[in-house]
Amino acid sequence: MKQPDGLIKVLLDHSAEHGDRDDAAMDLEQYKTIKSEAALIQAMIESGTDEGIIDSCKESLSQIMPQEISNDLDWSISPINFVNVYHNQLEARLVQLREL
Repeated sequence: MKQPDGLIKVLLDHSAEHGDRDDAAMDLEQYKTIKSEAALIQAMIESGTDEGIIDSCKESLSQIMPQEISNDLDWSISPINFVNVYHNQLEARLVQLREL
């Protein structure tokens, strides 16, 4: 399986080891693609209260999300609060990415 597809598969697999999912989220920072951005957003939304996964996704997402979008987000807030505050924007961005 080619990257980043393998990383995305692990990240979105809720039965995968926590550490593997966390590593996949961090490694996706290397792939500035629509699929990577969408997977990171999806994982953040689906992670519930798993602050570690959300934090790794948030860190990678901050590096690959287009600057004109990321500038409107406060990346300094805690992972759980980030998802709560920006939930609607993240969902809207995910829908937009899936349409591309």
